Amino acid sequence: MIYIVCNEKTNYNEIILERSFFKSNLYINYEKAISLEKNRFLYKENDGEEVEFTLKGNKILGMQLYFNNRSITILRKLNAFEIVLSALPLALAVIGGFNGGIYGELQTALINGIICAVAGMEVIISFCRKFENVFTKLLFSIAVYLIFTGLWYFFAILDNML
Repeated sequence: MIYIVCNEKTNYNEIILERSFFKSNLYINYEKAISLEKNRFLYKENDGEEVEFTLKGNKILGMQLYFNNRSITILRKLNAFEIVLSALPLALAVIGGFNGGIYGELQTALINGIICAVAGMEVIISFCRKFENVFTKLLFSIAVYLIFTGLWYFFAILDNML
């Protein structure tokens, strides 16, 4: 995922954060900072001064970039309503467990349910911040839930056929 921040808190410097599960890259005005650890970076300014950046947080709790006794919000934290909406796909794992226990193999149904639930949660978490209207967030989350429930049922039917 790529996050870009450029505002008065950054002195209108463009900060770009490329973040994946395994590593992160930080660019300041398109110059790459040296990665010390996954969430720590060292940036050498034009005058030779070194600035250490520390990234804290995650997609749910928000991400903050700390440097020189300052902090910049890279990603705002989810509010309570958005957390509830993003947890909605977890019902897939429960439904998968009950359905698997009744009609087929519990373990396979539960694994399929968890995979679909996590994928659905990731989609909702990624896009919930983009919508301002609460009704739009609700409709989007329900649509994602229904799509991933359909996928889960498809995999359950496919598994029972094999």
